[in-house]
Amino acid sequence: MVSPQIIKRYPFFGGISEEHIKDIAMLGDEEVIEAGEVLYETGEYVDELFLVENGEFGLYIQVTDHSVDQSIPDQLLGTVKMENVLVSTVGPGDLVGWSALIPPHEATASVKALVESQVIVLDGEKLRAVFAQDRNFECKMTMKVAQVIRQRLTARQVESLAFKSA
Repeated sequence: MVSPQIIKRYPFFGGISEEHIKDIAMLGDEEVIEAGEVLYETGEYVDELFLVENGEFGLYIQVTDHSVDQSIPDQLLGTVKMENVLVSTVGPGDLVGWSALIPPHEATASVKALVESQVIVLDGEKLRAVFAQDRNFECKMTMKVAQVIRQRLTARQVESLAFKSA
């Protein structure tokens, strides 16, 4: 359990009732993540939501590795070599692992600690059980997750435009 006061610091939880802040705090545990530790890889099942207290995480997506000659048989057999590319970073106050709340609960990016970081970890299954008891709360949280997704997509578009013009 973490203090409800810590949960209240996160803008993500703005507008959430005192009762639900306490529910969330009851599910939270603080953890230290070592630099270089991978929280999850693209496509993996995600069942933990991470609130970054301090530190920094890199969000990576897989793209075709252009440094390797990709043969047509490789392409046909689906054995094309891929590489992880850093597309964004997140830090204190940010949320990682929104897939824990949104089916099918698969990671859309890989996440790795860039420095030693401290997080609050929330069990996705238990949080979804709280949602099941209050569908209005579930709806509010889903809308908040949608805002995070929108912000990340916008950031990726801006970064890809900057990369393209470089």
